[in-house]
Amino acid sequence: MRPDRQISTIVIGFCLSLISSIASAQSEAEDAAIRLKRAHVIRYLEKCIDRGRSDVECRAEISALHPREKAALNSIMINSGHYDEFEVSKASAACYDPAHDYRDLIECWERLASKMTAGQNIEPEAPKPVVSLSEKAAELFSKLASVEQKSVILCVRGRVNLNYRDTVAHNLQLGGSDALWALKIYGIENAQMSRLAKAANWTVMASYYELEAENVSKLIRGEIEFDNYRTISKDSQKLLSAALAPESSKQYVHSRNFEKFADECGELATEVIGSAKVAASN
Repeated sequence: MRPDRQISTIVIGFCLSLISSIASAQSEAEDAAIRLKRAHVIRYLEKCIDRGRSDVECRAEISALHPREKAALNSIMINSGHYDEFEVSKASAACYDPAHDYRDLIECWERLASKMTAGQNIEPEAPKPVVSLSEKAAELFSKLASVEQKSVILCVRGRVNLNYRDTVAHNLQLGGSDALWALKIYGIENAQMSRLAKAANWTVMASYYELEAENVSKLIRGEIEFDNYRTISKDSQKLLSAALAPESSKQYVHSRNFEKFADECGELATEVIGSAKVAASN
């Protein structure tokens, strides 16, 4: 089963109560709230798994956070009568931040609940500045030597590939929307990796990922058949071989750098994986 469908069973059980009192608007608000929170839960799950926790452990963490969410929303509702309805809705909705995961979302609601309990002003919190993957990579790579930049990209590549193999690839065998979802993730991850390689001025590697993303996109759009895709992918594999060949003599250096930059690698890999799964699921 697709991870986002598994997550949805958790999210549906955590339905939000802050919705419009008008029946028609209520259904729309519930649907929107579930979609938004689902994205936050996915981001949390991806970060948790990337920390080396098992799927079961990560789901237990999410379940453990749920009582805090219920308590915060209950407090907001209890105190909402002292505030303008629009103000409460606006402040609550502001917590749905693209830079937030599930824990961040709950902590934002908890801060809002505390303000309302104390009778304080509830102006929406300013959203976290959204830093693009390319910007994060450029900032990191500006401090690293060329071989270190390539080490980070190879490390991210390894983590992304392992995650795809373990959590996504089996959906290709299921066909239909599950296979389409898996293909979308693969295409988006390749596009993201191309941006990383470009940030490190690793032209050949960037070209490989860009071409692979383009080929998958053509397959998804129905412009080519799968057999054609396998044929034209041989060209992108040649680019990959050309990119990796010069690095074979630097395996010891890269291995040391994998340890040295493990945190940076993990953060970038989580960004690539999480954003691809969220985008493919919407």
